[in-house]
Amino acid sequence: MLTEVRRDGHVKGAPGTPCGRIVPLILVAYILSLSFAWSPLPFSMQWSDVIFLGLLGGFVAAGGMRRVQLSGLDYVVVAYVAGSLCSLVWAEKEGPIAIHIAKLVYLALVYLVIGTLCMDESLRRQAAWGIALGAALLSLVGTVYVLAYGMFDIPAAPLALEHSVPYLGQVLRLDLHFYTPELLGCFLTVGIAFALALRTAPLPGFSSKWLTLAVLLILVTEAFTFSHSVVGFAFAAMVAYCPRSLGSRWIWIRRGFVAMSILLFAGMLFVSTFYVQALSVDSRKVPHPSGPVDSHVLQTEEWPHLTINATYSYLHYHVLKVLAWETFIAHPFSGIGLGNFPSVSEKAHQEGRVSQSCRSCEPHNTVLGQLAETGLLGGLPLLALWAWLFRDGWRLFRLSQGTESEWIARACFGGLVGLFVNGLYTDVMNFRFLWVSMAVLRGLALSSQWTSAPRAQEATAQDTSYAGAQASTIF
Repeated sequence: MLTEVRRDGHVKGAPGTPCGRIVPLILVAYILSLSFAWSPLPFSMQWSDVIFLGLLGGFVAAGGMRRVQLSGLDYVVVAYVAGSLCSLVWAEKEGPIAIHIAKLVYLALVYLVIGTLCMDESLRRQAAWGIALGAALLSLVGTVYVLAYGMFDIPAAPLALEHSVPYLGQVLRLDLHFYTPELLGCFLTVGIAFALALRTAPLPGFSSKWLTLAVLLILVTEAFTFSHSVVGFAFAAMVAYCPRSLGSRWIWIRRGFVAMSILLFAGMLFVSTFYVQALSVDSRKVPHPSGPVDSHVLQTEEWPHLTINATYSYLHYHVLKVLAWETFIAHPFSGIGLGNFPSVSEKAHQEGRVSQSCRSCEPHNTVLGQLAETGLLGGLPLLALWAWLFRDGWRLFRLSQGTESEWIARACFGGLVGLFVNGLYTDVMNFRFLWVSMAVLRGLALSSQWTSAPRAQEATAQDTSYAGAQASTIF
């Protein structure tokens, strides 16, 4: 008997059948391979994409495609993909469109397949464990590499680069074969959410020492990316490690962490917009004003006078966002086409608006990049997608409190919040681990333990209100 994916998401079959053993193993292998970014494959393909072919084959062989259950989030995902693709009909066609179409379809399949498999509780736990374990193992490599670099003076390449960072100067930035340190930082943003949430999971006989070490390793590796992702990283950690009870005695710590995250966000917004090269303050005395002065002000012949001079320039992060907005205003309906923004940055380079390093850059902003390339056809579904993710994430965050699935709900919600914040500095929609997090959230939302929860709560509320009405009538 072949393995069968039942309507509740469970993988059913004889224990000895190949599919019954292989599908869970391939799922874990795919999750772990997301942390291994080096690949000689063309078109930016990773080894995880090859593994996914096996996962897709096993899923189809198990009859999973015939038993897919649809949720409200699925329709929003379809609208996002369709809006992005439909914009190509009217948009300018300059880049390799087929690659971008294949990437969108691939990410949607990742979401559908893993989301259906994660309806099963055991597979959902394996996927969540895999995300935390992959981030921890990768961070172990990064931490050891930083120590070796400092102690034995090894070269920065191939796992890092020496780069000049505004306000910090020349630093070692870990990338661990990811395309950029920012991309590595975004992956660790999801990893810290799952590791911290798992750290607080009340599992019987569970030792948290190794997870504490994993969290520390992820923190060290994230710090040495020296990227803007630290802001989303902080928000993800805050949500994932949020105490269960609002009346917790640690409420002052939570409030302090929220304030710190907001200040960090504001500071990062400033340093990613302006580069202040020099700041000087001149203090001298000037004659007192000739006009009337309030009697409470000390009347002196000379008043102190301060002059602050700042020499600054805009950073390319800000300029690229301005270019994306200008592009959207010029092509509001369908944009300029998927993957065509580098032609805008190339033109800006020829006009002297950006430097040589940014002549083929992306906008480094999820929403503005989508609006520039797909216009309102793709931008509005993107906003709807994130709104629905927050809706489902918050709903499960509340419903799962006190259950065994609480840590998975907090991990998914925390990772998505962190990536949304990091979307202000990079385009996160092409990240495989984002769609995997969405898939785990989908599997949790469609699992049988929540299908009757809203109705039960509604019935309880109605019974309570009816009882209250009776009590008010009697008394």
